[in-house]
Amino acid sequence: MDRAKPLLMLTMPNSGSTWFAKLIASYLPDCRYYDKEFFNPVCNLKHEIILRRNFGSELASCYLNIASAGDAHIDDDIAATWGSENYTFTKECQSAFKLEAFLRHFRVFVFLRPTIESFPPSRARVWSFYEHAWHSLKFHGYAVNAETTADRAIEAHCVIYSHLRSDAEARGVPIIYYGDLFDEREALRARLEEAIGYDDDDIVDAVIATRVRADRAPSPGGGNGFHNGNQQMLQADRFIRGTPAFSPGL
Repeated sequence: MDRAKPLLMLTMPNSGSTWFAKLIASYLPDCRYYDKEFFNPVCNLKHEIILRRNFGSELASCYLNIASAGDAHIDDDIAATWGSENYTFTKECQSAFKLEAFLRHFRVFVFLRPTIESFPPSRARVWSFYEHAWHSLKFHGYAVNAETTADRAIEAHCVIYSHLRSDAEARGVPIIYYGDLFDEREALRARLEEAIGYDDDDIVDAVIATRVRADRAPSPGGGNGFHNGNQQMLQADRFIRGTPAFSPGL
């Protein structure tokens, strides 16, 4: 691991990454954390015009970039934005297909939370992101077929999760699963050290003290306006075990 490079957490919306990234940033020595997502055009208005050329969000101007690896100018765009600032750590939720490019500039680890633990989200913006991600996946040739907003969100999450996990495994990038944060102390310490390159009792203690296992399923009737908990879990299971292709079709 090249510790001279800045650190990047690559993850997905509604994974618990905001808590986890802030915790890491508060214990890493001399950490200068971009609080939000540096490469998300919605979260970085200073560099929005450059970022939306290659990076995606739920903006109409760049949502098709969500499922794209970027073009030949992505390294120039990273240099022109990140390279002009003085940060040492960022977490990115909407750039799961950019791992190859990020590895040229960052020490990267991936943070993943499975679909059935990530749904249903309580924020409308998360539903919006996965709706736009679904249409980006379809545009780029992924075999997605869901029809309702909830189904498209879950299908998009399953496809992106599978892609990011497979890409990280193929490139030897450390992965921390949300469930790993509940391992016994020494196993947790080893996972954190592998991912962030830093071994410290305080950060292990902080994770243990603040980690939460939350049941995201709403009460029957669908408090979020979509489906109840049992329907959500059945939908996630159908897409995880079903037939949607997790690689682009031609």
